[in-house]
Amino acid sequence: MLLPIGENDLYKHDNLGVAWVSGITAESQGIARTSGVCSGDLEEQTKKAYKNLELVLSRTGHTLKDITKIIYYIDPRAVPAFNQAIGVRAELFGIDQLPAVTAVAVHSLIDKGALVKIEAIADRNGKKTVHYPDQRNDWKLPYKPCWDGGNVLWVAGLVARSYDSLGVPLWPSNLVGQTEAIYRRAEIMLSRAGLQFSDVVNLVDYVVPEGYKDYQQANQVRKKYFKDQPPACTTVVVDKLLADDALVETDMFAVRDGNRVDISLTSTSSISPDGVKKGSLVFIGGQVASDLSPKDTKVQATECLNNIDGLLEQAGGNKQNITRLVAYISEQAFGDYDEVLGAIEHYFSGSPPSVTAVAVQNLSDPNQNIMMNAVADLSTD
Repeated sequence: MLLPIGENDLYKHDNLGVAWVSGITAESQGIARTSGVCSGDLEEQTKKAYKNLELVLSRTGHTLKDITKIIYYIDPRAVPAFNQAIGVRAELFGIDQLPAVTAVAVHSLIDKGALVKIEAIADRNGKKTVHYPDQRNDWKLPYKPCWDGGNVLWVAGLVARSYDSLGVPLWPSNLVGQTEAIYRRAEIMLSRAGLQFSDVVNLVDYVVPEGYKDYQQANQVRKKYFKDQPPACTTVVVDKLLADDALVETDMFAVRDGNRVDISLTSTSSISPDGVKKGSLVFIGGQVASDLSPKDTKVQATECLNNIDGLLEQAGGNKQNITRLVAYISEQAFGDYDEVLGAIEHYFSGSPPSVTAVAVQNLSDPNQNIMMNAVADLSTD
């Protein structure tokens, strides 16, 4: 059931008891522009955003303690002060109930003056067991590496950090080495959850510019672990990651129940499928326009949505099943946000699901203005 929160604010609450909440800033919830201007330092804005998030969750019957996964989108100006956001999170959740966290610095958060946008997922059944890739050292992290308990494994953003015998962090020097280290950490968590890489249905790679030049070389590493069952993928270039030495941070979603079915728009072979269905859940990787000659952002956004529509039809669903949509707008098209918003509202007939939009430094092709990915639950109307 789709429920509006206030005038502009939306979430989607699926039939598995999971609430997917749109990116929230200190002054707004959802994708519509706010007339207000976010003010204050990162600590103040984070506190306000969490208050807005708490209000949204109250409409779903969830509380902050039910949050299993948070994605922070940070304005690059606020990165040096990110410890303020960490402190707010610790006060609200306590050490034992900290969520899994991904945090990336993006080009813009859309809302004027915004330093942080918080996207959240709440799962009442999802916080039963914590899996640590490195039990001796990872307990010190200001978040939980992985929550388990429900149908989805909620994994924090994976980076290539490892430790020496004294607990000093170690980082591979190149993207290929960091990708290998990330998948070794993932392999441990999946094994402890009783899952395999074939249960991973979706990846989002956030890559910094200095790492992106080697991104294609990492395909062999991905193939080594995923073999012939890669997940749906999204790749975006971000301004910065929160760990200074990280070249890539990977968001990973794994689903426990159901048979896996890969779906694609064409029969042409590619590195990964456009989408993966497992049980009632469908995860759709980053969709872009196929014809980039018209650099009209609204045209490209409409084609992204039509691609998602076609993939959902293959999976036996439709746009009403979408629980989460993320739009990544390239830096060059940042000024076209209202056109993107119009395309989304038209596609969903004025009633979109949880939607988050951010501007990123680059997409894979310089002519791409926008990329979208989505999650759908076919049991949800």
